[in-house]
Amino acid sequence: MTKQIIYNFYKVLFDEETANHVSDYNVYLIKIFKYFDAISETIDENEVYILKNLFNINKNSKSIDELSKELNLTVDEIDEIKAKAIRKLKHPSRSKYAYSILLKTSDDHVVTNDISRIYISDIDISVRTYNILFRNNIFTIKDLSEVDDKYLLENKIGNKGLEEVKEIVKKYKANNLHIN
Repeated sequence: MTKQIIYNFYKVLFDEETANHVSDYNVYLIKIFKYFDAISETIDENEVYILKNLFNINKNSKSIDELSKELNLTVDEIDEIKAKAIRKLKHPSRSKYAYSILLKTSDDHVVTNDISRIYISDIDISVRTYNILFRNNIFTIKDLSEVDDKYLLENKIGNKGLEEVKEIVKKYKANNLHIN
């Protein structure tokens, strides 16, 4: 049961491939609880309550019909709230939280192999290099892999920063991570 709950949640929030990478289900269930705690202040409490119930994350999860009766809403209204909440969770402003809480294992291994979901703020990089990349709208490893040395040097990254960037890109390419 736990395996299916986690698989469904990751599939909805990310994609099927990412859901298939999840292995230690008890650890990932705890991550989902932490994630809901972290985002509960940024989305409506009814949305959190509905998602937790529909994904069977609450101990006494309710069906959509039970939620409908409890909240005095139609099943269609519950579906709309669920869809809106999922759109909010997938929004770039919250996806960073999703990545940092849900896709990292305890040894800092990344569950996803899609480098467009690995943010530069979540990797070990110097503050100076991070600030230059951020100012140039480079937020993910994918963005980083698409810029050339000349562009970075023109934007004052410096030789040390350039070497740091090359090492990061090399590391992720060596781990067979790819761009979706």
